[in-house]
Amino acid sequence: MKHRMMLVALLALSFVLVSCKKEESNPIAPQENVVRFTTTENVKTLPTYFSFDTGAVTDSVGAWDVKLTFTYMNVDPSMPAIKYPFIGLNRTRNVLAKMIDSTEFGALDGRTMAGLLADGDTTAVIGVNCLNYESGTHRLTPYANRNFVLQTGSSTRVKFKMVGYYNEAGTSGYMTIDYVKY
Repeated sequence: MKHRMMLVALLALSFVLVSCKKEESNPIAPQENVVRFTTTENVKTLPTYFSFDTGAVTDSVGAWDVKLTFTYMNVDPSMPAIKYPFIGLNRTRNVLAKMIDSTEFGALDGRTMAGLLADGDTTAVIGVNCLNYESGTHRLTPYANRNFVLQTGSSTRVKFKMVGYYNEAGTSGYMTIDYVKY
C-alpha cells in the first residue's frame, strides 16, 4: 500500500512538472513599426524629396534626407539608355547610409550599424543599386534581402528597403519603400 501511494504521488508530481510552462529564455522582440511610402509623382519626370524625420515629402530647400529620382543608364547593350531609378543622399545635411545585402529586413537592427557613408561628388552610396533590372521581363524589381541603413541630418537612424517601382496601374516610376525609424 505504501508503495502504491508513493507511486501515485510520484505520478502526480511528474504530471505537475511536465505540465508547467517553461519560461522563454529568448522572448519575442517587439514588433517594429514599419511605414510604407510611395511617391505620388512619377520620379522619371519629377524628383521626390523625402524626409524620414517628418515621414513626408518636402519642398523645403535642404530639409530632405533622400532624393528619389532617375539617372540615364544602359542596362542592356542592345537597347538605348533608360531612365533608371536613383536614390541620392542629402550631402548638405550630412545624411549617411549603407547598403546591406543577405539580411532579412526584420532581422536588421539599423541602430547598431557602423560604416555609414555620404554621397561623394561622383559616387553614390545607394544610387542605382536600389532596384534590379530583369532582362527577361524588362521590369525593375527589388533585390532579395537588400536593405539600407540611413542616418538623417538630425542623427535619427532608419532602415529601409525597396518594395516596388510600379503604381497600381502598372506604370513605372512610382517608388515604394518600407522603413522603420528608431
